Amino acid sequence: MSDISMKRILIVDENQVVGYTGGAEKIICEMANVLSRRGYKTAILCMNKEKGLPWHPLDEAVDFFNLAHEQGANPFTSLSWQWQRAKRELLRALGGKKLKIGSRRFSDPKRKYIEDIFSKRLRHKIREWQPDIILTIDADSAYIALSALGKQEIPVISMYHGNPLDIQGDRERIKSIWKRCAAVQVLQERFIPMMESWEIPKLISIPNPVVQVPTEYMEERRANLESQQKHRIVTVGRLEGSGKRQHLLLEAFSKLAAEFPDWDLYLYGAADNRRFAKKCQQFVKNRNLGDRIVFAGTVKDIFEAYKQADIFAFPSRIEGFGLALCEAMSAGVPVVVYRECYPDDTIVKHGEMGWRCDDGVDALTQSLKQLMLDSQLREQMGEAGHRHMENFAPEFVWDKWQSLIEEVAHV
Repeated sequence: MSDISMKRILIVDENQVVGYTGGAEKIICEMANVLSRRGYKTAILCMNKEKGLPWHPLDEAVDFFNLAHEQGANPFTSLSWQWQRAKRELLRALGGKKLKIGSRRFSDPKRKYIEDIFSKRLRHKIREWQPDIILTIDADSAYIALSALGKQEIPVISMYHGNPLDIQGDRERIKSIWKRCAAVQVLQERFIPMMESWEIPKLISIPNPVVQVPTEYMEERRANLESQQKHRIVTVGRLEGSGKRQHLLLEAFSKLAAEFPDWDLYLYGAADNRRFAKKCQQFVKNRNLGDRIVFAGTVKDIFEAYKQADIFAFPSRIEGFGLALCEAMSAGVPVVVYRECYPDDTIVKHGEMGWRCDDGVDALTQSLKQLMLDSQLREQMGEAGHRHMENFAPEFVWDKWQSLIEEVAHV
């Protein structure tokens, strides 16, 4: 690689970072660590109400800035914040989620308040920290960074951890932001044709890095499964009804529970959506499956959970990548996903390392049943998935990122 001369990289995330277990936040923490070890000076910057550090570990050499607790009072505790929240609730009551009253659509006062303060404080931090390049976790973070920069010519690379099909109401706004970025990164090659007409200066596909599980782990996992008296289906992701859709998995398992009394279901992930979490828990209670279905919450080392997992089920409607899914495959766990979410063989090859089934509870139920009935098939598919994840090895992914950074920063 080129002489990077201690280039300074600032990673901006306008979402929750402090104490948050999300996959995108895991990636930026890992990115900051790896680039730091490769000779860059790196920092992660957010503006979160809470004090503390990211859930995912950061090396000592990586800086972490939470602008809610720098340069003045916490903006989330002020009277102005309470007023903007009240205005937003009033607009939602009158105009629904789109904040549209009659023919007029109003901007979100809460969002504007945060964007204004964030960009102002970020402008000060940029002058102080002097980054050579700014990476942002999404388009909203890119907008804040571009606003803070003004006429300063510091290149901005925006990541996009979602699926372009999921960009609906804000599409024109997001396109206008990305046109001003030096580059935009997506997670799958199939997303690029969907965005080629958006006039983005540089559009590139770089997948998420997937932990490569060593042979010793695979042997230990195999021994665990052989000694277990009960089998386990596992899913990982925040409890959420419209995207992650764990309720479909609960329904599918409830149809299989009587036929397979030696199988349990474990759901790992934060219960951020309390209403949906309560609905799921009530479903389990109504079907008397409280001793068979476990809401396991968040854990520091999900690979320990995969040692006990016979099947990984992923009922998501739409994903940019699905890091939890890929980590399960790396750990040798066969998978069941929806074809709507994974329409090609890039991540899951149907019939080789798992099933890509049609949408709905019945198709999910049948796909799970096929694997639950056949331990040899589970082992074969798990091994195939483990080998396939070598295509997403961290060194390969970080090399692609470093090449992009050097190109954009003109190293």
